[in-house]
Amino acid sequence: YFARANYTLLDKYLVTASLRADGSSRFGSDNRYGLFPAASVGWILSEESFLRNSSLLSYFKLRASYGLTGNAEIGENSFQGLYGVSNYPSLPGYIPIQLPNKDLRWEKTAQADIGAEFGLWNNRISGEIDFYHKKTSDLLLYVNIPTSAGFGSILENLGKMENKGIEFTLNSRNLVGKFSWNTSFNIAYNKNT
Repeated sequence: YFARANYTLLDKYLVTASLRADGSSRFGSDNRYGLFPAASVGWILSEESFLRNSSLLSYFKLRASYGLTGNAEIGENSFQGLYGVSNYPSLPGYIPIQLPNKDLRWEKTAQADIGAEFGLWNNRISGEIDFYHKKTSDLLLYVNIPTSAGFGSILENLGKMENKGIEFTLNSRNLVGKFSWNTSFNIAYNKNT
């Protein structure tokens, strides 16, 4: 299920909210569904009276967002104990090929962003700057186990990962007309833990 709502007030205040409810048969019945909300707000300051007639700043927007997403990208039936066919001397049989994990659940990523968009001199120069912080928990990973158990690994929710950084983009319209020349510059810094 998916629901989304957008609201704009006076063409300068923006609010968006969404809610996803996802179900996957890749998880057991107790952990099949995940709920993933998100929200964002924006303020177009260049529409305010104190900036509307600026000859330098043609566009300026502040924005912030927060959201939660889920990952179920694992194989089918990964939470179940599985058996495969094997032949014993002159007799067919079954052997276990996958350990069960009924506690397997959605991997979740929470991300917060704060950014600004700007345009100068009738948008001849424009750009964006973004700060982000992304945390992933309950990572879906194969974990090594002692081979004396008859298996080398089991799929579990284990570990956390964090990415945070900044991204900057600068665009320019150097020549406008029959012959146009545009440039774009992008630089980013990311710290992963």
